Amino acid sequence: MSHFLTFPTNENGLILDETFRSELLTLTGAPFTFQEFFIYSHGWWTDANRAMSEYNRFSVEFSKAVHQKLGDAGPAVLAAGIHWPSMLNENSGSIENYLEALSFYTMEKRANSIGEHAGYTVLRTIFDRLDGFRKPFRINLIGHSFGCKVVCSTLQAIAKDGRIPAQAQVNVILLQGAMDNNSMDADDCYGDVLPEFNNIRFLITKSTKDNALRDAYPTAHRLANLFKSEIPPALGANGPNDNWANIFPDRVNVSVDVGFNSDPGQMRSALVVADLSLLHKNPANTYKADKFTGHHSDIFQPEIYELLRGFLSPDSE
Repeated sequence: MSHFLTFPTNENGLILDETFRSELLTLTGAPFTFQEFFIYSHGWWTDANRAMSEYNRFSVEFSKAVHQKLGDAGPAVLAAGIHWPSMLNENSGSIENYLEALSFYTMEKRANSIGEHAGYTVLRTIFDRLDGFRKPFRINLIGHSFGCKVVCSTLQAIAKDGRIPAQAQVNVILLQGAMDNNSMDADDCYGDVLPEFNNIRFLITKSTKDNALRDAYPTAHRLANLFKSEIPPALGANGPNDNWANIFPDRVNVSVDVGFNSDPGQMRSALVVADLSLLHKNPANTYKADKFTGHHSDIFQPEIYELLRGFLSPDSE
């Protein structure tokens, strides 16, 4: 039997559910025997109702894709969705929300705080609990947009304290990441992740049809860094930079279009960079893109679920 939890936080990353730790400790101890864990984080401009709706939709549709391939052989999982205040006011009728587009910098910094505190607390609790049992287990972290910063700052906070169980396999899925593509460089914000996590894999998506990351993201950063000569592109627009990619000699690039099927030979790589441009351009894709964001939130697609399934279970083909 699988379980899904949601952990609401405040703007500083304090988890507001006072019983979350006891719930998490219960579910990671006897009689439960979970060895597969998912931690999700949504991105900017997502209120509580939309977060729950999207977590529900994603988990149901992704589970369906897994069961269609694996039948009942899919493992029981414990999944946790982190809901963080990514809007100025979660009251949909508030006048503050007309100013939401101006909150880019606030929410960018807040995403890091959420990972550093809330994400760290969830993952640290799981690590410490399961380290005592000395059994292999997998942690799958999935972020979208600024949620990728939540995921990566979670990993950075864990990397800084250095207590990473040897039996933990960590899979990181960054969907249309609203973060600089050099963020894993040694002198950058997540620079401790790659050196400290020895058993880690990445699936990163990018798209030329993601207007929010291709155009708006670098423009916003130029305005904030008027005296900086070079502005890194967004991860979800260009993929990881060479410093990041070259850490993984078996890295592969895949192109996703309508009808995509995972290739086990590619999906076993420790770094898979998936270009969604063809999927986003295809007339058969019925997603209604808008002029500002384009296909930035176009992630609820069977081809993307298949991409994730193939990455997480490459040997099940």
